[in-house]
Amino acid sequence: MSHRTRKPLYRIAAGVVCLWTLVFSLASIFAGFAAAQTAPRYDVEIEGVEGNLADLVEASSRLISGQDDPPFGITGLRRRAASDIEDFQAALRSQGHYGARIGFEIDAETEPFLVAVTIEPGPLFHVSTCSIEIIGDTLEFVPENCDPLGLGAGVPALSETVLEGQAQLRRSFLENGYPNAIIERRALVDHDGAIMNLELTVTPGEKVLMGPVTIEGQERTDGAFIAELRTWDLGIPYDVRLIDSYRERLNGLALFDSVTITRRDAGEVPRPIVVALHEAPPRTIGGGVRFATTEGIGVSGFWAHRNLFGKAETLRVDLGLAQLAQSLGATYSLPHRPNHEQRLDFTVLAEHAETDAFTKFGGEVVAALTTPLAEKWRGRIGIGLQLADIDDGLSRRTSMTASLPADVFYDNSDSLLDPTMGERWSLRATSVVGNNDGAIAFLKLESEATAYRRLNQNGRTVIAGRLKIGTILGEELDAIPADRRFYSGGGGSVRGFGYQAIGPRDAVGDTTGGR
Repeated sequence: MSHRTRKPLYRIAAGVVCLWTLVFSLASIFAGFAAAQTAPRYDVEIEGVEGNLADLVEASSRLISGQDDPPFGITGLRRRAASDIEDFQAALRSQGHYGARIGFEIDAETEPFLVAVTIEPGPLFHVSTCSIEIIGDTLEFVPENCDPLGLGAGVPALSETVLEGQAQLRRSFLENGYPNAIIERRALVDHDGAIMNLELTVTPGEKVLMGPVTIEGQERTDGAFIAELRTWDLGIPYDVRLIDSYRERLNGLALFDSVTITRRDAGEVPRPIVVALHEAPPRTIGGGVRFATTEGIGVSGFWAHRNLFGKAETLRVDLGLAQLAQSLGATYSLPHRPNHEQRLDFTVLAEHAETDAFTKFGGEVVAALTTPLAEKWRGRIGIGLQLADIDDGLSRRTSMTASLPADVFYDNSDSLLDPTMGERWSLRATSVVGNNDGAIAFLKLESEATAYRRLNQNGRTVIAGRLKIGTILGEELDAIPADRRFYSGGGGSVRGFGYQAIGPRDAVGDTTGGR
């Protein structure tokens, strides 16, 4: 005989209560954990700095830059703020504030959260002493103290200033035969005196003499020509300025996608200079279409070969077809001929033009030499022969002339193609002799000046001005070939006026040009 034992009712009720309490507790824990892992929105307030320091701090802040991508939970927000503190310290040290104190608080009771950062920049530190020690023999080009490096006593101890001074010292070794010099910097900061003491210790290394050029990577270009363009005499002390000017020469040929210049630090003496080249495609073709209400529609095209015979000889053919003028020309250029930095150009041009001022069909041949004159200055002189049939509305003449154009150019603008600052100036004097239904001889003078000023730092807004003047001396207007007179008006001249529309006119209203 058996019987079943029943549990008392109060035990069942107690078990249900315990189970419910456990479930509720676990749910609360998981809910709190989930709430802690949400990405809270937050605002940032930074106090204690202003001006440039405030801009620098805000630019280095992950709290500010990452507001649209908040971290998970209050813990992640604290980590982000702590990371900012380290970056703020580095930013302030770069500006000479080595004793800055920085703290933060997070108010999680607000919506959004508030991260309040408090900064005490402390005093601006200054350089107290700066010394240069050379390991080995004394070198004449090394300054006795740090004043020439911009690190004299009393200079604000900014990271940029210190690094620039060290780079300047390094540059002096690169320019005087010691490209392997090693500079060690030791900076001792005295927080009580708000000063920095600098020690620059230099191990010059071996004195290097510059040797011949060794070329790698060229295929179509004459290696002997590349070597001839070097800017140093064999056996002179290494000078990085000569390496830089040599690189500029090679880049100026427009033959290479890349130019890498290194030196061999072992083996032969003087050390060979290794030039690694990657040649660009030698041929280029291009074209364009233009339309102007004053000049009509036109198309243009060109073909160029920049390395015709392996010594950077360039042949360029240009074709222009427009309503007012049609032309076909070819230019053959020889860079670094007859001497380095000089250039010879030979141009042949055939042209037909039909404007309100004259109708012309003719051609010309021009040879010109371009040479540097001084820093930012260059000159060009040439000789030209022209034969043209010209009808100016009053008479039709065959003009045969020889000309001697001479140019002087000055350019200190900051960009060849897109200047935002600087000036450019040119002067051209062209002597012309020949026959235009009678012997003629005259001098044509032209000068043009342009200036550029940017109105904001990024250079997106630039104000530019141009002034152009000219005169012709030696002949009356009627004796001067119509295509050599002055005309004005149109998009490339004075906008808002028709093409060649400014100036004197004849009895039927056509422009005659002027002197």
